Amino acid sequence: MYGAVIEQGPQNWQVLQQENGFATVPLAGSVVVEDEIAATEDPVVVIRVTDENTNARVAGPFIARPKDWKWEAEIKIPAGGPYKIETYLRYHVYCELRGDRIFHIGVGDVYLIAGQSNAVGVGKDSVNDPVSPDVHMFRLSGHWDMASHPLHDSTDTLFPLSRERCQTGHSPWLNFGKILARHLGYPIGLIPGTKGGIPLTDWDRSEGGPFFDNALKILKASGTSKIKGILWYQGCNDACEEELRNTYYDRFARVCQDFRNTFGEELPLLTVQLNKVVSTKNSGTENGGYGFSLVREAQRRAMRELPGVYLVPSVDLMVCDGIHNSAPSNMVIGERLANVALHYLYGRPILCDAPDIEKAVLCGPKTVKLYFNHVYDMIWGDLNQTEKLMFSLTDEKGRITPCDYDCPGGNCFQLEFDREIAGGAVLSCDGYTDPGLMPYDIFTYLPIIPFHGVKVTRL
Repeated sequence: MYGAVIEQGPQNWQVLQQENGFATVPLAGSVVVEDEIAATEDPVVVIRVTDENTNARVAGPFIARPKDWKWEAEIKIPAGGPYKIETYLRYHVYCELRGDRIFHIGVGDVYLIAGQSNAVGVGKDSVNDPVSPDVHMFRLSGHWDMASHPLHDSTDTLFPLSRERCQTGHSPWLNFGKILARHLGYPIGLIPGTKGGIPLTDWDRSEGGPFFDNALKILKASGTSKIKGILWYQGCNDACEEELRNTYYDRFARVCQDFRNTFGEELPLLTVQLNKVVSTKNSGTENGGYGFSLVREAQRRAMRELPGVYLVPSVDLMVCDGIHNSAPSNMVIGERLANVALHYLYGRPILCDAPDIEKAVLCGPKTVKLYFNHVYDMIWGDLNQTEKLMFSLTDEKGRITPCDYDCPGGNCFQLEFDREIAGGAVLSCDGYTDPGLMPYDIFTYLPIIPFHGVKVTRL
């Protein structure tokens, strides 16, 4: 090939992380020409960036002067795309020889996908979630591409630690990316960096977990050193073991700090609270209720106490098997998390916060009123059967479940029990229920965030 050859630069389809509306891109290469051109004086490499849809010039011309037939340059590209980067060699002042091209470049925001199987995406059913040139991804085979399901594909993977044994499927993140791109006007890049069935220990480098470093290797291979945030969905494995679920918050806080030490203290983590497990062969339902409730509470606490950690609920959504979110549920999760990102990361006026319990008050011998924040109209129970709700109360006499409920209006939800409530009472959402029905705010239609061990105070 003759001309100004690009030997170091972005891949086709790569999304470059923007900062203040631009990405700074280093390029380098060589000049390969015929002898008669090599004998000319002062050849220069010219670089330009064009919009692939209109061929309009959006950046450049950038001039690099070769030395020993090698050249390098640093170019600045505005947020947007898809763009084409192209070089050509100029000699005899005005003569030009074609060079090299990189196609489908985007300048936008890049997110790392981390966690376990519901972050990988194992939705097995069908949903309309078409590909979009506004969302790109780095495939585990080592190249950037237009994003499509499955985002996590082990075919020809360069990262054996991320190899999946099961068949991966639909995930929340393509819809997440499309919503952001539509609102922000520039592309979104997704980098899958996880694997199904791994506990939080595998992410915690203080416990020897290998997946943090594995994710860094994937990022390096993608040519990405800066990211906008983490898309995190993990916890199912930890819910099933007493020691892991009881220590989840402290260990998750360590992993969060490790991410921030690596990518900057302002790095946001967009997290999904655990959904449910509806069936496990040869086991009871305790892990589907109590164990998951403890991890959900740790995730809720992280949202409330750790800076830059955001959370959306998922317990009201369907699963496509015993534990994995269905494809339609993944669409909802992607939208919920995109709305959180748009509000908190990009300052858009979107009501995205799910109702979160503020206090529980004993207002009668057998009656507890729950009060929630982030309620924009009123909490409603939707005439659900009481036994299908997830609430329980534990006091000095033991554990009981509600026999009735009421919706008094505003941010209040009332539970009735069939015996008087004794001292030391706490409320939890640890009941096992297949549908995962929860009261919700009738304005946003977001369910209340499940909680565990909230103290019941007395008037």
